[in-house]
Amino acid sequence: MDALQPYLPLIINALRVLAIIGLIHAIVTRQQVYWIVMLAFGALFGGLFGLAFAAVYTFMVLLPAARGRPGGRAGSGARRGGPEASGPAHPRGAGRTG
Repeated sequence: MDALQPYLPLIINALRVLAIIGLIHAIVTRQQVYWIVMLAFGALFGGLFGLAFAAVYTFMVLLPAARGRPGGRAGSGARRGGPEASGPAHPRGAGRTG
């Protein structure tokens, strides 16, 4: 731990900047309110839990969004094979008249 001591202010400030970047991202992308509250707590007050929230947000939302997956989801409806991707609910010709 003594070897890490000179770098602790740098690590804490880097995590605080990460919390601010995450807070801006959460507001712009209209994330859920609990993300905004946790990131604001981390950016304003720091502390172990606030900085941990910034790290969790980075890995759960920010990095997947940077890779092109909005909100960290595996894909949207058509790529996942949701109901809108399956086409019409009736077989061809069924329900046609004439």
